Amino acid sequence: MNQNLTPYALGAIGIVVLASFLGIVPLWLALVFVVIVVLGMGEMRRRQNTAHHEEQLRQWHMQNRNPEPGWEPPPSLARPPKSVWSAAGSLLAVLAAVGGLALLGMVVVLVVALSSGNFKLGNK
Repeated sequence: MNQNLTPYALGAIGIVVLASFLGIVPLWLALVFVVIVVLGMGEMRRRQNTAHHEEQLRQWHMQNRNPEPGWEPPPSLARPPKSVWSAAGSLLAVLAAVGGLALLGMVVVLVVALSSGNFKLGNK
């Protein structure tokens, strides 16, 4: 399959995350969906890389029909392009880290405010 499914997968992830924020889809289900899509796209990329390398080896063997004894086929001749999924995974990791730190900061500020006794709710 040579069709690029990345935009469709990213769109599906965006819709599920938006539905999760709106409360339509439970958060755990959205997380499971994102993990499944990312793993599935990673597996598709691995298969594409393997097929590309096998094609390169086939072309090398066609050009070198009778290599000298002891010769090994070269490693992959062309480095495959960097996967968009590695960038997407890095972005998700950064967003999760920043969100987690923000949430932790809010909890620390709330605990400090409650323990100091200066916390007032309303105008009382």
